[in-house]
Formats: sequence, C-alpha cells, structure tokens
Amino acid sequence: MEEATPALGKHLKNWNNNHPHQWQPATDIYETEDKIIVLMEIAGIKEEDLTILLHQGTLVVQGIRRFNYQSPRAIHQMEIPYGEFNVELHINIPVDDSQIEAIYDQGLLRIEIPKARPKQIHIIKE
Repeated sequence: MEEATPALGKHLKNWNNNHPHQWQPATDIYETEDKIIVLMEIAGIKEEDLTILLHQGTLVVQGIRRFNYQSPRAIHQMEIPYGEFNVELHINIPVDDSQIEAIYDQGLLRIEIPKARPKQIHIIKE
C-alpha cells in the first residue's frame, strides 16, 4: 500500500484481521483531497448484521454473512465465505467523526471519512 498511495500509506496503519479464522471482505482504501474512502465488498449481508464504529482513531467494521440455504441435500461447490468478519483500520490523521457516512448499495459498503479541517483559534482580550 505504501508504494501505490504514499500519502495515504503514511497515515493508515495495521489494516488487519485480528481473528484469523474469520473471512475477510475484499476492501479498497483510497484518499481524496478531503476524505478517506473505504470500499468493502459485502454482498448478501443485511444492514442489521453490520456494525461500524470509530473508536480512538480505529475504524472497526464487523458483520456476519448468514448461511441461508434450507437443508441442502448436497453442496457441489462453495466459494462464498459465510460467518463473521471483523476488520480494523487505524487512522493516524485527524478526521471529522461527526460527518462520517456509510452507504450500502448493491453489495458494496462505502464509508466516507472526512478529514478534519484546521480550526482557527480566536484570541480573547482580557
């Protein structure tokens, strides 16, 4: 990631799966002038089975893809992963956590994390 996006790579650390027995959704992370965008491929997951948190600079996305086949007689091929997943993204730049948006459309979860803007501090005369 460092070579492909040097500016973003300096600020993102430890994109990992802390639970090795869980599946990992395909994920793209990129940066625009004013946002970090996380795009995850999670087709077949219901919104109520997703949790998205930002806590102390770490974006956590957790969910479960449920196995919904009713008593199959036989499974001839099974490539789609089922069960729980947990991914974490440590963001080392200031972000505006009050403006984070998550959009789930056509199997893709898009999380837009606005970068914090510098705030001007006004001097008060005493």
